[in-house]
Amino acid sequence: MNFGAILKQLRKEHTMTQSELARRLGVDDAAIRHWENKNGQTSYENLDKISKIFNVTVGQLIGSEEL
Repeated sequence: MNFGAILKQLRKEHTMTQSELARRLGVDDAAIRHWENKNGQTSYENLDKISKIFNVTVGQLIGSEEL
């Protein structure tokens, strides 16, 4: 799986909307949509924040480690 698919899966597992995640990261909703739907990438800083929100490693987020 790629980052976008993993992000979407984790977000849904935690019953979090794109807007809620965007607010927690300090980005706009469009960024979340882009990451999930267009395989967009984000900064390491955001990857680190996302990994802490969902309690996973950055490696798991980018698909180099199993969830």
